[in-house]
Amino acid sequence: MKNTIRFFGIIALVALIEFSMTGCSLSTDSNDNTKDQQSGEEVELTSSYLASHATLGDGNVKNYYCQSLLTVSSNLTIYPGTTIRFVGGNTGLDVTSTAKLTMNGTKTNPIILKGTGDSSIKGLWGAIIIESPADNVMNYVNVLNAGNTYYYYGGVCLDNGKLAMTNCLIDKSSTNGVELSESSGASTAPTELSEFTGNTISNCTLSPIATYGYACAYHLRNLSNDNPFHTWTGNANNYVDITGNTNTRMNDSFTLHSLHSLNGGTYTTIPWYFEDGIWFDKLPGGADITIEAGADIMLKAGSYISVPPANHLIAEGTSTAPIKFRQPTGTTSPWDRIEIDSGSVGSKLNYCDISGGGSSLFGLIYMWAGSSNSNNAYLEINNTSLRNSQSYGLCLDGNYDYAVYNIKSSGSGETVTFSNNKDSDIFKRSTGVTVTSLSALPGFNSY
Repeated sequence: MKNTIRFFGIIALVALIEFSMTGCSLSTDSNDNTKDQQSGEEVELTSSYLASHATLGDGNVKNYYCQSLLTVSSNLTIYPGTTIRFVGGNTGLDVTSTAKLTMNGTKTNPIILKGTGDSSIKGLWGAIIIESPADNVMNYVNVLNAGNTYYYYGGVCLDNGKLAMTNCLIDKSSTNGVELSESSGASTAPTELSEFTGNTISNCTLSPIATYGYACAYHLRNLSNDNPFHTWTGNANNYVDITGNTNTRMNDSFTLHSLHSLNGGTYTTIPWYFEDGIWFDKLPGGADITIEAGADIMLKAGSYISVPPANHLIAEGTSTAPIKFRQPTGTTSPWDRIEIDSGSVGSKLNYCDISGGGSSLFGLIYMWAGSSNSNNAYLEINNTSLRNSQSYGLCLDGNYDYAVYNIKSSGSGETVTFSNNKDSDIFKRSTGVTVTSLSALPGFNSY
């Protein structure tokens, strides 16, 4: 019996020694993040926690969880290797106008933002919302299973905010990958995607990138094919979606770039989809939209491109990289027209393929001219096809026989081709006369 008691006493003593040697030893230093947790466990992100922590992930604390839409009202820096787990669809980070968010991961040690639950389910949490005009940064950040529609329509959302986003992964958003909007209009602070390169956006329920509200294609002027290339794959709508009544604010010159995705060593073209057309504001000084060679422009049924006085559309493709203006893939409803108004001088179309429009009987290209040289409608057009219109290929309108047009093309205009246009190829609407060739038009200039 005594031997038995002695044996259990020894066991208890050994256990006590092991516990004292291996147990938790938390620092009492108020500046040491190890006071918050044992290594490998999680700390809850709350408003009070952020109020006393301007950085996350720079000490032993690497794992956090968040159960609300947490307002970030002062500068916050998140370090490589940090993981934030969001619990519920109405959770996320809202970076307000007084704050700046810096998330700089690395290729081998990214920052991970994820939901709670089955990783195959989309929309497990809300979004990273940027309402700050500061130089916010997301670099090597993985945004996984976000996009719940509780607040916005994207995994990363800019609302009168500015963001440089590079080398990031957005996967399985239940809406768009990135959403741009301006709920307060540009008077507060313009939405700006200041840099966007090398990002992978995959398996989203909607599009990789979309705009809403006052935001428009102008806010995506920095979206280009600068190396490293984008990888966009598995999204339901693998195009850039410019949606809603957003395009009336194109009041400054910019370039709409040709976009490509690099998937498995193969480049695929990423279209732009304009749901409400492309409109210029009628600025007295004028503005240009330049469309880069190889760009693919899809226009929703009934939408059109309007080029008012003093503004210019410059769409110059090449023989190997033409610019397309067309219906969305898989649809048969025609879009409307490219309208060049009286006083618009300097628009150019070269190596363009224009098809599937003409819904309002104004043709694929519609030119309206005034009655004097100062109010003429100008277009330089070469190496362009106008086809499959529901009305005309080219339609001229204006002050009847007094209208002054200025149409320039090489030779006799033979590089401009017409095919399968329902009513006729060229129609002088003001007089009801069908014209058989560009060279027969009033104001045609050969060079």
